[in-house]
Amino acid sequence: MTHHVICPGCATVFRVTPSQMSMRDGQLRCGRCQTVFNGWHHLEGPVSEPGQDEASPEIVQNQFIRSTRNNDEQGERLQRDSPSSGDPLPEILRPRQPLGYLRGFWLLIVFIALAALVIQGALFWREQLVARFPVIRPVLANLCTLDGVRLELPHVASLISLDSSELRTDAEPGIYTLDASVVNHASFTQQYPLMQLSLTDVHNTVIARRVFSPAVYLGPKGQPETGIPPHSEVDIQLPLKVSGPDANGYHVYIFYPLRP
Repeated sequence: MTHHVICPGCATVFRVTPSQMSMRDGQLRCGRCQTVFNGWHHLEGPVSEPGQDEASPEIVQNQFIRSTRNNDEQGERLQRDSPSSGDPLPEILRPRQPLGYLRGFWLLIVFIALAALVIQGALFWREQLVARFPVIRPVLANLCTLDGVRLELPHVASLISLDSSELRTDAEPGIYTLDASVVNHASFTQQYPLMQLSLTDVHNTVIARRVFSPAVYLGPKGQPETGIPPHSEVDIQLPLKVSGPDANGYHVYIFYPLRP
């Protein structure tokens, strides 16, 4: 069962059903002039109750609902009624179309956020990732260049050691040569450590101490940027000139600097 409502703004006639009217308490919006009105108040040709000249919207509404409940055939006809044929429907009763473009937009936003999170994580753990997956080093190097950070070689202090050392004196006073061997026990290339040399007197008191960078103790032919290859040993010969009293002993210590 269908009925007609008239838009009070532009007089357009719309075809509706009682169930459709009841969904929003009769509130409709004209699809042509956008006027919002109560459809129960603007029915075309309302039927009056016996003995009454004019029926109120509430009486008309009850008549429609009662008639659809009491008449099974009319109820089946109401379900089969197609809202896309005949008179136009008010805009408020049109089925909502899926907003596919909004779904795609939010999927794009989620993808970008996940990609940014992955990139930030890769930059934060860049050295650990390079140590575990050396093949991705070129990719991480490019990311670090774009982000303005530096990709250093991995350094695990527990996997690097000073295998041997010897301080040799020269015939000339104050001239020494430090022979040492640094071993990388890791399965990946590590950066060279800093080397600290302390000279002591006969009472084991430090009379001189200095920290040498890889560029210094490897000499002009060294390549500290390439790092120490995995499971390899690097021999070091470092000439020294020390002023002051002669050294009676020494201590060599290798370490990686603490990060801020």
